[in-house]
Amino acid sequence: MSSDGDSRATRGRRPASTAEAVEQSSIELLLERGYDAVSVDEMAAAAGIGRSTFFRYFGTKAAVVWWGFDKALAELETSLRTADPDLDIMVAIRAAVAASVRAGVDARGVWWERFVLLDTVPALRAEAVDRWERWTGQIAQFVAGRMGLDGGHPFPVAIAAAHQGVYLASLRNWQGRPGDPEAMLEQMLDSFEVVGDALRGLLTPPAGS
Repeated sequence: MSSDGDSRATRGRRPASTAEAVEQSSIELLLERGYDAVSVDEMAAAAGIGRSTFFRYFGTKAAVVWWGFDKALAELETSLRTADPDLDIMVAIRAAVAASVRAGVDARGVWWERFVLLDTVPALRAEAVDRWERWTGQIAQFVAGRMGLDGGHPFPVAIAAAHQGVYLASLRNWQGRPGDPEAMLEQMLDSFEVVGDALRGLLTPPAGS
């Protein structure tokens, strides 16, 4: 018999077989009862698995909710690193963000539910600072590299921060929630284009800046 109760947890129900399935059942439970009111054991039971199996998928309770964001963050880094060097900077940013969003969304609506938790639960928002710094840092480093500037230069940092603002505002104000993620992404990219065009002056900083 399993020492962690896997056989008891899965008895009478089909256990979740993928991280995606565990994420979906866990997020549904967290939204229904509240993040702080749900234990890891309850999340594992909702997925039909035991505690140790849960931790093989996710190292912590919070990691379930951050999992999709972390996938998107990894895709953003890859897309920026492999961007065509001849591609316009603002166009490259939009393409990379689009690829990262698609890496983190799904057709079941979990992408939206995940964002709601990340944006509203204090315990999760406390972890957001580091992740958003990594998100903006990747864009700032990309822009700085293309401009031949240091990654901490104000202009690349300002461009990255503006894109982060558009990203968050697009999600918070999306009226089709959860709806079609492609429709949300299209709206977000349109906003990126407007803001990017307004920031183009920062791509040619004054001499000596």
